[in-house]
Amino acid sequence: MVGLFLSCFCILLKAPNHLLFYLCTYQFLDGFAECLREILGLLFTYIQLLQQSGVSQWIFDELSSICETKFHYQDKTQPISYSVDIASNMQIYATKDWLVGSSLPSKFSPAILQKAIDELCPTNVRIFWESKKFEGKTDKVEPWYSTAYSLEKLTKFTIQEWMQCLPNVKLNLPAPNVFIPTDFSLKDSRDKNGLPVLLRKSLFSRLWYKPETTFSIPKAYVKIDFNCPLAVNSPDTSALTGIFIRLLMDYLNEFAYDAKKAGLYYGLRQSDNGFELTLAGFNHKLRILLETVIQKIANFEVKPDRFSVIKETVTKAYQNYKFIQPNHQAKYYCSLVLQDQAWPWTEELDALSHLEAQDLAKSVPVMLSRTFL
Repeated sequence: MVGLFLSCFCILLKAPNHLLFYLCTYQFLDGFAECLREILGLLFTYIQLLQQSGVSQWIFDELSSICETKFHYQDKTQPISYSVDIASNMQIYATKDWLVGSSLPSKFSPAILQKAIDELCPTNVRIFWESKKFEGKTDKVEPWYSTAYSLEKLTKFTIQEWMQCLPNVKLNLPAPNVFIPTDFSLKDSRDKNGLPVLLRKSLFSRLWYKPETTFSIPKAYVKIDFNCPLAVNSPDTSALTGIFIRLLMDYLNEFAYDAKKAGLYYGLRQSDNGFELTLAGFNHKLRILLETVIQKIANFEVKPDRFSVIKETVTKAYQNYKFIQPNHQAKYYCSLVLQDQAWPWTEELDALSHLEAQDLAKSVPVMLSRTFL
């Protein structure tokens, strides 16, 4: 089932009249959109698991801890944005909660929470299905952008089928979030001038450290530059490195939600000489995230189904290069001329056509064996 998706995410949307919509978005591979009914069946199976398990106070306490941490250590916002937020809160919350109402949770109310969860059912769902397969098969046109569309009611059989979904042993409620910080103490830095210090130097790496002496917040920023001579020395290796980075991000998705909710960030990007890893957030649990990412890099394995998904995504991205804004294209080609080892997107697109999962499996160990940090 995982191999069917290009991406999936869920968000809460606020609408007028104090309405809330829980939006789940799925992007499928070409040719697999017919699995939509099965996917929605799994979604409602998980919702039923949540409804039957009841409201857990430990989850509420965990989310409360996250909200309090983000509120007390939030970055400075623009005055106009802050004013708009407070003005919005004034329409909803009591006077004493204008500053914190939208940031900090109220008291634990399991009955209210359970009532909200129970509203997530097949009889309250609205499905938007966008696909080229419907071209020429629609019977309506919306007046503003002339978008063609159709409206259909869900059949009683489909609703009943989703309401009577059988339990799935592979679905589980989330485990406690290991990335939530609890220690916000500051490290005592003897070096008050704030200059970078070389802590370690070897044949394979250099470790620099710069203390933060301005804002005095318990956060850290880590950047690791993987200098890999064999990562971009040809269109083939450059294309494979791009897929390698996207696959790593794909594999790390199982940790991404917990890390982001706890105020941690990580990112991987292809560089001129290899790739870069960036981590930022609360210092207390940042090491756990760093070790998790490094383990994924060191024990990297190619999953053929995910390779196919990422390869299709990268191929479409290259094919769309010709449609980007002219000024962006000009900057791209200027950058291409100025770089020593850079390949036109057309050459990397041609390389993708004959690259397979086994090529990446052979390439990664060789690339990492010649890496300087």
